Amino acid sequence: MIRVVAYARSKQIEKFAVIAPSNDYGNAIVNGLRAALEAYGGQLVEAAMYDPATEDLTPVVRNLAHYDGKRRAAIQQLQGKNDAASKAALRALQDQISAEMGFDAVLIAESGARLRALAPLLPYYDIDPAKIRFLGTAQWDDPNLGNEPSLVGAWFA
Repeated sequence: MIRVVAYARSKQIEKFAVIAPSNDYGNAIVNGLRAALEAYGGQLVEAAMYDPATEDLTPVVRNLAHYDGKRRAAIQQLQGKNDAASKAALRALQDQISAEMGFDAVLIAESGARLRALAPLLPYYDIDPAKIRFLGTAQWDDPNLGNEPSLVGAWFA
């Protein structure tokens, strides 16, 4: 945890969010993130904790993203157009959404099949991995995770 936060801080990542289960492991992750941020600077601006028994993490991601269905409709409408004005409007909307998230990186305290199910929800609900860095724990040291497009470019130690 300390190494990934230190690296993120060296890359000017300032504001962090975390997605973690509400159990001893999730609490340890949140506390470890707080300690790393205390040591290296930065802020924990949002913690999305969820019941580890939950099957569907969609509500957790929607809440973290402050998701509004109207936003998705506007994005989909603009994505269907190829003119320069629509492309510029889409980029502006995506930049505005990323700025409204309030965080530059999100630490995801999951692994394996659950992480592979959770990861695509993030960009679907406008947590764009091109603008918000995805961070992982040592549990991400799994060769099967390299096949998940949403995690390409993510950092973990």
